[in-house]
Amino acid sequence: MSSTMQRRTPLAQRTTPPGVTLVPSTMGGYSVELDGVYAGWINAAADGSRFNAYLRLQDQPPGEFLGVHSHDAAVETIVAAHRERGAVSRERQAA
Repeated sequence: MSSTMQRRTPLAQRTTPPGVTLVPSTMGGYSVELDGVYAGWINAAADGSRFNAYLRLQDQPPGEFLGVHSHDAAVETIVAAHRERGAVSRERQAA
């Protein structure tokens, strides 16, 4: 097992914001779902102890890089960005 994998805290021991589900990905990271909607993803950064956070963008793959954070902060950053962008999208649709 790689040192990156050994440093990870088991998913069951992590705390996630309400409505968030983390789904292990085939690339060694996690998909971040918010209330059943695919909001973004995280994967281990080069040092193995922090995570790259990406916001899913519907119209421009591959997504928006949101920085390198601790695991929990990466998830919270994606959730906050998704909620903010979702609110903007809903406002545009209503106009």
